[in-house]
Amino acid sequence: MIYNITENDVKVLEELLQTIGLAEKEQMQKIKKLAPGLVSYGEYTGKLKPVHIDFYSRYNHKLNKQLSNIFNIGNTNPLTIHTVNYEVGGEVLEHIDANSMNTFVIMLDDNFKGGDFYLNNKLVDFKKRGDIINYIGNISPHRVEKVTDGTRKVLVVWYPSEKVIT
Repeated sequence: MIYNITENDVKVLEELLQTIGLAEKEQMQKIKKLAPGLVSYGEYTGKLKPVHIDFYSRYNHKLNKQLSNIFNIGNTNPLTIHTVNYEVGGEVLEHIDANSMNTFVIMLDDNFKGGDFYLNNKLVDFKKRGDIINYIGNISPHRVEKVTDGTRKVLVVWYPSEKVIT
């Protein structure tokens, strides 16, 4: 399902991400154990290098509360919070999110071309800043086609369980 949040909500999330900063090395070790497929994302991106993933601390109460409010879920304990930047040529091959029962992706930038999103082998209209898509990450195959211009930037949040919004 796709829905959209306000520009103000997107800006608040971006400010919170800037405030908390990237995950510390110790937290990255925990994330590697929790999400080994994501951390070694080379299997998804092939030999292309223009895809960059930044992990953020999943222990920031203010960010987690904001996310659960935006997603309209009770869970304030995500497994992982990360941004993915796709530069020109960047793509992600079809995969599942190994440990995510509930994946949310928020489009943070819409100044790009290409970068089409496929979920369960179907093209999804997911390109506008503030768009959110929600799916069962560990059973729904998905991919991102090559970006041909600009930068595609998304915020990805995994949760261990919770009813997916329908």
